[in-house]
Amino acid sequence: MKKAYLKMRGGLGNQLFILCYGLNLLAENPDTEILIDIGEYQNYKIRNFEIGEYLKYSKYNNERLKLENLSNLNWLNIKYKIFRVLDFINRRLEMIMSEEKFNILSSIFDIYYFQQGDGSIVNIKKKHCIFTGYFQDVRYVNNCLDTIFEITNDNSFHEHLKKNYIVKQYLEEIEDPNYTSVAISLRLGKDYIKANYPIYKENYVNSAVSYIVKKIDRLKKKKIKLIVFSDELEEAKEIFENLQFSLVEKIFFIASTNPLESLFLMTKCQHYIISNSSFSWWGQKLSTNNTDKIVVAPYIWNKEKSINEYLFYENHYTTIDQKGNIIE
Repeated sequence: MKKAYLKMRGGLGNQLFILCYGLNLLAENPDTEILIDIGEYQNYKIRNFEIGEYLKYSKYNNERLKLENLSNLNWLNIKYKIFRVLDFINRRLEMIMSEEKFNILSSIFDIYYFQQGDGSIVNIKKKHCIFTGYFQDVRYVNNCLDTIFEITNDNSFHEHLKKNYIVKQYLEEIEDPNYTSVAISLRLGKDYIKANYPIYKENYVNSAVSYIVKKIDRLKKKKIKLIVFSDELEEAKEIFENLQFSLVEKIFFIASTNPLESLFLMTKCQHYIISNSSFSWWGQKLSTNNTDKIVVAPYIWNKEKSINEYLFYENHYTTIDQKGNIIE
């Protein structure tokens, strides 16, 4: 049987996109094992390998999907490291090698490199190969959405999360039938600022909440509770200090939860104001409310592209720029 090594990278949101591509590979290549390489997390201290907890509790089982550590396979790991050095040099020299030539180089090293994704699924012909990238393409997600829901929404895993008293208390607030819950994600950390990502603050929040309030007022005329998730909680609280909204009666700031707990709580909300992060994107995508869900998203996703140019944009989103303008 052929073996394809799928490099796991980044935080929980990125890990879920990568897992989706792995599930696509499984469906397209019935004669191949998909080995999820978690070796990067031996030295990567900023993020943990989170989706292992989903797989631990989930009833989903495919004997061709396994966890592996590529660093245990010296010959393949050396090829990957050489390729990464060449990739780094090419990017630092502002892509002196054309995409076509770079793809040829990748094939020599038996590596498939997808920074984002293009909707395609490789028909694997080589005995051993490596897949690396972020695969942020909603088509990969929608191809395996039922399986991803099965993996992430296992009841035994949810019961495990609710053993944390803080999670249980937050969940009761979110599911209070007297309120409509709106999740708000604010990505404000130094890593985003350093990477020159656009930071969405007062103008975005004010416009996004006002938009959702008007929508909900027409739909249900129900009191609203804002559930705020942020990597910089104190700064997020400052943003809300001078903002007032009709129908909004309560604002809760989620604290002292890990990424799996936070994502679980986010999926239980009814409507979403997301930040330019894959984590919050998954919060709305895995939401259990799929009937009248409202999603507001940042118009400019990173320093180079609008969300419309990214392949995880969906037509039901309402986009708002940093100044608070709704972009049609």
